[in-house]
Formats: sequence, C-alpha cells, structure tokens
Amino acid sequence: MKVERLEKSQSKMKKSSSKMDAKKIELNKVVSAENLKYSQVRQTILSHEKRVKVQVDNYFKELIDTLDQNHETVLISVKSDLNDISLFTNQTEDKINEVQNFIEISDATEFFKGVNMMLISTEIKEPQTKPSYISSPKFVSGSFTQSDIGSFKDDGSLSAEINISLVINNEYQTELESISYVSPCLDRSLWLSSGTHGMLQRVKPEETNLKSNI
Repeated sequence: MKVERLEKSQSKMKKSSSKMDAKKIELNKVVSAENLKYSQVRQTILSHEKRVKVQVDNYFKELIDTLDQNHETVLISVKSDLNDISLFTNQTEDKINEVQNFIEISDATEFFKGVNMMLISTEIKEPQTKPSYISSPKFVSGSFTQSDIGSFKDDGSLSAEINISLVINNEYQTELESISYVSPCLDRSLWLSSGTHGMLQRVKPEETNLKSNI
C-alpha cells in the first residue's frame, strides 16, 4: 500500500513536471512572439520618425522659401522708390547748379532773354512714392502634440494558455455497452466503468482488443 501511494505520488509529480514543461514551452513561445512584435513596432516607429522628419524639414523649407519671396517682394518695391528718388535728386542738383550759373550772368539782356525758360525748367515734379510697404510676415512658432506624432494603443495580451488538441491514435473493442469513466494504471492497464450500468472492468490493450485482467 505504501509503495502504491508512492507510485501514485510519483505519477502525480511526473504529470505535474510534464505540465510545467508544456507550460515552459508555451511561455517561450510568448517570449518569441513578444520579441517579434517588439521588433516590428520599433521598426514602425523608426520608419514613422523618418517620414515625420522629412515632412517637418519640407515644411520648414517652405516657410523659408515663402519668407525669402516676401522679403524679395518688399525690397523690390522699396528699391523702386529709392531709384526714383535718386534720379530726382540727381536731376535737381544739376538743375540747381544750372540756375546758379544763370543767376550769375552779368549781361542783363541775356538774363531776361532766358529767365522765363529757366523758371519753367525748375518746375521738377517730385516722384510719388508708395505710402506704405508690405512687410515680411512674422513667424509664430507652433508645438507638436502626441496626436501629431502618434501614440500607443492597447493590442490585447499574449496568452500563455496551452492549446490542447486530441488525436485518436488507436481504437479498441470492449464488451461494455457504454463507458462513462476511464482510469489508467501504471502497468498500462485501464479501469473502465459503465456508470449507471454498474459495470467495472480492468482491461489491458492488446492490438485492437481490450483483454480483461479480472
């Protein structure tokens, strides 16, 4: 009886050890699946980072190009008026010197002969400059949020449950009308119970038959 109890305990430990071995295999599968998923997600993040950086660089380039164009437009407008003013200033200085020379004429006849024409020539029209100029735009810095970059979303959990599938390896014939319970023994024999029919039988598989030991 003690030996039988020890054998049962030994059998129980073997089953427990076998169960833990299967559990270990499943957990190693979980580790492999998690490592694969981690690598894929990490690569996705790095690829998205590159795309975002390219988009950000392109947008900043567009900002700089727009600023350059606006600046050039402003300068062209202002320089156009500056050129008109410079031309007016040069013409005016020449005319001032010409008037001064005319004033210094000592011959009264010559003076009165040309004074009217000289007065007409001094009526130089001032250039019309623009009242205001479009200035370069002011830059207002923005900020990135998590939704602009991306975020993590729960993708469920990895299951460590053992998936059990039953496969029929052999079939045996028995004289019992039905079998409700089966209990294996250490010597490969089986206890069969017909349940409500009140039949209990110990058998041992031989080829395709179950040979009764009792």
